[in-house]
Amino acid sequence: MRTGRIPVTTPARTLCDLTWGTPPWTIERAVDDALRRKLVTLKQLERVFLDLANKGRRRSTVMRGILEARLPGFDPGDSDPEPKLVRWLVEAGLPRPKQQHRVRVGNRTYKLDLSYPSHKIAIEYDSWEFHGTRTAFDADPVRDMDLEDEDWRVLHFTSKSSRRAVVDRVRNALRKRST
Repeated sequence: MRTGRIPVTTPARTLCDLTWGTPPWTIERAVDDALRRKLVTLKQLERVFLDLANKGRRRSTVMRGILEARLPGFDPGDSDPEPKLVRWLVEAGLPRPKQQHRVRVGNRTYKLDLSYPSHKIAIEYDSWEFHGTRTAFDADPVRDMDLEDEDWRVLHFTSKSSRRAVVDRVRNALRKRST
């Protein structure tokens, strides 16, 4: 592929090429960011990966692992920490939460970072980047109150929340909602 006279690669090919000399966690973040921005789909990435792997490409295990963790039904969320929370919960033996779940309350629709809809448990990752504005400051408590009026339990976590704290709080909420 060329842009003018300059040879270029597709986003999927570029991401696969990064596996040669880039740490896996950096590639994971780049893949999730590209998915979020709709620069690439998992199908496109998998197609390029398989083509390169069939040609004996070194370090294909890095991209294989990234793809295996993201297929099927993966959603990169709105931020890097959301998939991390999903991974923590699943690795702890908890059910996989639904990502980017929409809930209609009255005439408003809210998008939850993670949720267990059948238990009415919402999990929100609050970062300064997305929640450090006046709009978020005013809107977030209204959303929480609307959800709580509909019997949703809203759990908030931040970058200071440890894996253990996240898993323990979610497990406890699930246990209480299951009885």
